[in-house]
Amino acid sequence: MTKKEHFFLVSMIILFLFPIILDYWVAQFRPVFLIRYLLFSSIGFFVLFAFTVFNMSYSINLKILFSLALLSYYAYCLRLNPEKNEDWKNAITKYKELRNKDDLTILSVSYADNAFSFYFDRNIFKNYNKKDSLLLNENIHLFTVLNDSLFMKLKRTANVITIQSHQGDEDPNNTVFKTINKFYENYNEYNFKGIEIKVFTQR
Repeated sequence: MTKKEHFFLVSMIILFLFPIILDYWVAQFRPVFLIRYLLFSSIGFFVLFAFTVFNMSYSINLKILFSLALLSYYAYCLRLNPEKNEDWKNAITKYKELRNKDDLTILSVSYADNAFSFYFDRNIFKNYNKKDSLLLNENIHLFTVLNDSLFMKLKRTANVITIQSHQGDEDPNNTVFKTINKFYENYNEYNFKGIEIKVFTQR
């Protein structure tokens, strides 16, 4: 392998691995390690794959055949309409029907703010740096877990609406429900894929 080829190989390995490592590092501070972000490493992967195949000691016809077979497999596995794990669109449509403007809303988990705001108010979603404060102006608060002291600091209203996702992973003791249920007795529940909405009324 020439010096130029060696430099190219190392560069493609870095281009392949760096997005994965960077995404994992960012996820330590904000849990956004999603499969779609691995697309950033696809350029390095495919170029590295092509470089490796065509440097193998086989005939050119066999290399082309192998590449076509692998690309055909990738095409077969490609999902152009992947299944969504959470039905935010219909959940937020229902939320808007249930919500009175002054109602206190608890959104849990806190990192669901992007998906929530996208369907709730596109202008809030676009204003990324002020998104959380704009949601607060709507009396929408972000919590992953909740306790009595945190809840008592909030502006109490006749109704409280909770929107929960990832509850089993991030709030396995369901502290959001248990805390609010101490102060609000009755509630109605609405279930969507991966999302649960509850409307509490005061005792």
